[in-house]
Amino acid sequence: MASERENFNLFGPSYLTPIDWNNSHHRKSIAASLVQGVYTLECDRKQNRQGPQALAPAWWEFFNFGLTQVLVDDDDKSYFGAIYEFRFPYPYPNHIGQGPPRYVIAFRGTTNKSGNRTQDYKLNLQFIVNNLEKSPRFQAGMEAVRNTVHKANGPGNAWLAGHSTGSSIALLIGRNMVKMGMYILNFRLMYQEVICTSIIGLFNKYVINHLKTDFNLFRLNYFNLS
Repeated sequence: MASERENFNLFGPSYLTPIDWNNSHHRKSIAASLVQGVYTLECDRKQNRQGPQALAPAWWEFFNFGLTQVLVDDDDKSYFGAIYEFRFPYPYPNHIGQGPPRYVIAFRGTTNKSGNRTQDYKLNLQFIVNNLEKSPRFQAGMEAVRNTVHKANGPGNAWLAGHSTGSSIALLIGRNMVKMGMYILNFRLMYQEVICTSIIGLFNKYVINHLKTDFNLFRLNYFNLS
């Protein structure tokens, strides 16, 4: 049975109409939604939800992204990451200032569910002993990011986003890209759940106008090794 938190119509930030790409709060909540899309993709897979029953697509389609690639763990076949592409012609037409990314690479974190625990906890241990860069998930993610940045004609057209151990993977990938002279905007989820987007999604637009929509779930980073 699906968790209500997987349902974008109940918990997603559907009040973001229209989207202001110059607004940092909008960008952060979109990044949070794309990470939630990875979690929901894995739930769709495990519960065999396909077609109209699938809940994951709403988390990216609402923001005009399409799913171009799913990152799969070779051992347990779980979905741990996703690559999204903005659907409108690129570069974004008639737009001044900060525009949407052409691609977003998002990574989920640990899920305490049957079928995921073994590989997810193994990844946690690799993080604890500072061995995350040798994990298959990091290596697959690194390759996917390099290929995506090449397609995007540079790192300025791509975002990284991650939660929990997924944020650690995104951080390490970003650092490695910096060593190659490429700086990627990185949204790192700080708390244990993607809940801020979900909670705000429960309120109607009249209440939203009186809420502070400063999502503290993410720290916005430009990697700087200096």
